[in-house]
Amino acid sequence: MHHDCRNILQQLALTLLQLWFPHLTNEPITPDFIPKMRRILDLWENGEGNWTWPDKGHLKWARYVLERIQKKMNETAMRKKRRRRKRLREPDATGFKELEEMILVIDTILLG
Repeated sequence: MHHDCRNILQQLALTLLQLWFPHLTNEPITPDFIPKMRRILDLWENGEGNWTWPDKGHLKWARYVLERIQKKMNETAMRKKRRRRKRLREPDATGFKELEEMILVIDTILLG
């Protein structure tokens, strides 16, 4: 993703929306997003580079939104990890029943 320094706060807000509503896009957020954005916000704070940075008053909001993104990403990762563990420990009986039915249908079709 290309980051335009003039729209950093908007890009962070859209990223947070993407985490709240994961069906908005089919592209996941890359793992290097948080470190990359931290570095960009540091550049903004120091006024480095030949870019036109937004007002410094928006910087605290950008950092706040980035923290919220980090928190949401961690929560999502933990939820997925728990789901995976739960699936391994407690197989869903209905899932097996559906699988058995599908196997029977496939066997019937193949064996005539």
